[in-house]
Amino acid sequence: MTNSLCTCPLGVEIEICRIDLMARYRFRLNELGFREHERMRVIQKANFGGRVVAHGTERIAIDGDTAGHILVEVRQSPRSVPGRSALRIVASEVMRHRDE
Repeated sequence: MTNSLCTCPLGVEIEICRIDLMARYRFRLNELGFREHERMRVIQKANFGGRVVAHGTERIAIDGDTAGHILVEVRQSPRSVPGRSALRIVASEVMRHRDE
């Protein structure tokens, strides 16, 4: 099922199906990595339908109007994201092993 990027929930992996924008805007999105069949993960919701996506090590913010023109398919359902306390535990474990 095809959705626009602005309706995708957090934590899902998406695949870009189509970008319904003028050529010059598609070109710029293409430079940022938004290409057909490219996979990304939605990591944050912004105001007015905007989204922040993770693409490899990059984090890219897209405004709501543009996100509405990017048609995607959800490829993986949301997974739980560790909270800050879990990240502190992991960080302390890394530091402990580093000092050994």
